[in-house]
Amino acid sequence: CQDGAALKSEAPRCQKNEPAATKMTFKFISEGNKTICQYRDPRNGNINIEVPKFVSSLPAERIAQELHHYLQSNAQWSQRLVLESLFHSLTYGVDYKPENYDHPGFPCLGSKAHWLDSNIHICRWEGVTCGNIHPSPKDRPRVEQKLFGEKVHGDYDWGPAEEHKWPAAQSVTKLDLSESKCQGTLPPELYMLTQLRRLDLSKNSLRGTIPDTYANFPHLEFLDLSHNFFTGSPGKLGDLSVEELWLGHNQLDGPMHLYLTRTPDVRYLDISHNKITGTIPSDIAQLRPNLMGFFAEYNKISGNLAPSLGKFRQLSYLRLDHNLVEGTIPTSVGLLENLRLFQLNNNRLNGTLPIELTGMRQLETLLLSVNELSGSIPVADGEDNLQWSNMLLLKQLDIDSNNLTGTLPPSFVLGISSSLTSLNLGLNSITGTLPPELGRMKHVVQLNLPLNDFEGTIPFELGRLLELKELNLTSNRLEGTIPRGLCDEGRVNNFVQFYSCNAILCPAGTFHIDGAANSQGACRSCPKAKDSLSKLLGRTTCEEEDFLIGDMDGDGRQSPREMLVLFYMQNSGLTWGEKYSSWINTAVTNCELPGITCVGFEIAKIDLSDAQLCTDQNGKQVPPDQCRGIPSELALLSNLEVIALPRRQFLRGSIPTEIGLLSKLRYLDLSHCPEMKGPIPTEIGILNHMKVLNLANSHFTGTIPSEIFQLTQLEKLHLSANHFTGTIPEQVGNAKSLREFMISRLFLKGTIPKSIGKLIAVENFELYGSSIEGTIPKEIGKCSSLKRLDAFNNNLTGVIPTTLGQIESLQIIHLKKNQLTGKLPEEIGNLKFVSWIDVSSNILSGSIPPSYGNNRMIKDLRLGGNRLHAPIPSSLCNNNKINGGRTRTYGCDAILCPLGYYDATGYANDSNGGCTKCNDDKTTIYLGSTSCVELRPEDILSMFYDVMRGELWDESEVHMWKSKTGICHWDGVVCEEDGTLVSLSFPLTQAD
Repeated sequence: CQDGAALKSEAPRCQKNEPAATKMTFKFISEGNKTICQYRDPRNGNINIEVPKFVSSLPAERIAQELHHYLQSNAQWSQRLVLESLFHSLTYGVDYKPENYDHPGFPCLGSKAHWLDSNIHICRWEGVTCGNIHPSPKDRPRVEQKLFGEKVHGDYDWGPAEEHKWPAAQSVTKLDLSESKCQGTLPPELYMLTQLRRLDLSKNSLRGTIPDTYANFPHLEFLDLSHNFFTGSPGKLGDLSVEELWLGHNQLDGPMHLYLTRTPDVRYLDISHNKITGTIPSDIAQLRPNLMGFFAEYNKISGNLAPSLGKFRQLSYLRLDHNLVEGTIPTSVGLLENLRLFQLNNNRLNGTLPIELTGMRQLETLLLSVNELSGSIPVADGEDNLQWSNMLLLKQLDIDSNNLTGTLPPSFVLGISSSLTSLNLGLNSITGTLPPELGRMKHVVQLNLPLNDFEGTIPFELGRLLELKELNLTSNRLEGTIPRGLCDEGRVNNFVQFYSCNAILCPAGTFHIDGAANSQGACRSCPKAKDSLSKLLGRTTCEEEDFLIGDMDGDGRQSPREMLVLFYMQNSGLTWGEKYSSWINTAVTNCELPGITCVGFEIAKIDLSDAQLCTDQNGKQVPPDQCRGIPSELALLSNLEVIALPRRQFLRGSIPTEIGLLSKLRYLDLSHCPEMKGPIPTEIGILNHMKVLNLANSHFTGTIPSEIFQLTQLEKLHLSANHFTGTIPEQVGNAKSLREFMISRLFLKGTIPKSIGKLIAVENFELYGSSIEGTIPKEIGKCSSLKRLDAFNNNLTGVIPTTLGQIESLQIIHLKKNQLTGKLPEEIGNLKFVSWIDVSSNILSGSIPPSYGNNRMIKDLRLGGNRLHAPIPSSLCNNNKINGGRTRTYGCDAILCPLGYYDATGYANDSNGGCTKCNDDKTTIYLGSTSCVELRPEDILSMFYDVMRGELWDESEVHMWKSKTGICHWDGVVCEEDGTLVSLSFPLTQAD
């Protein structure tokens, strides 16, 4: 080879016309979170270089090849190594611990094909694109997806073709790993993909900070890191020259100017839903003249809107809502002729509405609600003025919850009428009459004018609005009758068919907390109203009467039948299915209703497990106001024993505290309801007849109330797959009737209480996938009825208690992926009914006890990933029924892979054709290894120290042994100058 020595097996053979990779010697050391490769190269001498942590696990041949590439490529790793680094960082984060996972890529990139396959070219890895990028709808700006949740519509100008000088076909130009369930961090070396144009890592659960090195991407045009958990300030990322930068929905902080003053070419910038502070730079338009979309909603941005805002001549989208912006709206906004979205709601803006707003001729959405704007709606002098008609594309106008006064000008209404679909002016102080011109808004779907001071009658022209679906005129001073066109069945809202015109406005002499009959109940009579109020429509209060939620007929009482109607109407009952159509018909008695079971004419059971709760006619989820969940008034059904609402995927709400009033309740099933949230009410602890509480696979939060374990008749407690935190209550042992205790996939910490031993009836104890720590208490051996113990993937330590061998009924033991130590208990092998034992991926040592081989009931035995050694009982190797009968093919390898071989499971299986032999430069130390290791001199000497009872050596003989200073500093170890160990010399006076 040119410029170097002949190559041997640890380095690749020379390729034609390529520089040689000379022989290198290297070792790895850790410095904090960094991994340093110290290597000696004949041409370059001794060199230290920081490498990705996983590099130390690569074969020596590959390491030499990568180091050679690094030296020859101006300190750049190869594309394959950079992608591998990305994989490991996204999967394992800063701590490279692949042994914590069943296989590479779990769960991150689990659906991505070919990643890390050395036989597949990187350009064929899923999510990787090389060479020329042909723009697709997904590659276009995210603005439409952000605003409307849809794919991009229309075309996007990618600029002149000559601007895109595409690299060679083998260069990575695009990475799309969005929605890949990754929970790791970003690798700093990713910028070494020098031809990368588009990088999308959105909608994962990535954490940590954004590396400063990302400012060094030379050709990146699109970067999407949104919908993750990144923290910190942008650092040097602001120096990145990129056209689209999407950082929304993270936990970023720092002053706003850092995100604006150092992104020279950005056209779309999204920093929404973060913790960003500071003010908007007054010269923002000069700094970013090319900005087309700026999204900064849901932050803590303060200060005023500068007059220079009008210089954003290309700006199409501006969102600053839900911040602390104050001051007035500058008149210069009228110069934003290309603006389509202007959203400043939920701030502290004051002053009046400038008439210059009408200059934004392309505007489609104007949202200014929840501010402190005052004055009247502006119109220029002269009745014929139609400046608002300039806004021909305006579809949505919201200025509700301000301090607007004056009247509703007819010229304003006419001007916006051509394309408007939504007008919200509620909660102001607008006076006068409703202009008939409102009937000219032929496309309006939503018209909300409540909580103002409108007076007079409702113009009959409103009945001509055929597309109107939502109308709110409550809490005004309106009188007279409601146009019949608004009361057509189901046109304006779903409640019209039940309450007729009362669903538009409560008639004179009645009231409702919402001003109109709806799912809360009917309008109720207010007989003692003052003369000045007796004629008003849509009243929300009555001086001497209280409104009763669930009073569906307005008679001032709440009957059981009305409670069922309330539940029906509050959860979009019209679309539950034809089977349940009779629920709204009060002529049908309670006990005749489908889903209702009575005992002695009293409602005892509600089972809606096949009702399409909270869906629309197309089976899609309805808005929150049409799905209120379980009403607290349901507690008035005092004889209720069973509530079964499982697998209602769109059912919202929480468990009302009033559930404690259902003293006869014995069965509650809200499992697989992912929209159900909130804590478990402690009041459940007084339901002494409760036998089954199933809340699994929902979204409940808080801690597990200790009061639950006061329920001495409770038999089944299923809480798995929720968001519960805290610990397992010490009172758990009080629930002595408990047979099924399922608390897996939660966010629990702490230990398993010793009181668990009091659960003498428990048959199934499941707590896998949390962060439970400490030891398995020996008291668990008193759970004499236990059949299944499943505690895998926790942080359990200590030994497997031998008391498990006392539980004669035990069938399944699943303790995989913990930190258990000690030996396999002989007693477990003597259990008569045990059929499944999985204690893989722990730190167990010793050998397999003979009792495991003698037990012919064991069908699955998984012991890989521990520190076990020979012998394997021959009776196991000859057991043709164990581990799927694979012993017929693989013999003892079907129990544990032998030394020098490995498998991801630790035993031979058909997926890989048996255990895989380690490469020549690696081996395994224990039976059942899940990976191969390259034994360093430190490893070999450390094992030597352990087996030679080094802890008994004289201190003078073991100075520096097993320290992190390097073996050449250990007493009795002699090395050459390059660090190569050449001799050992020391006495073993105390060795046994």
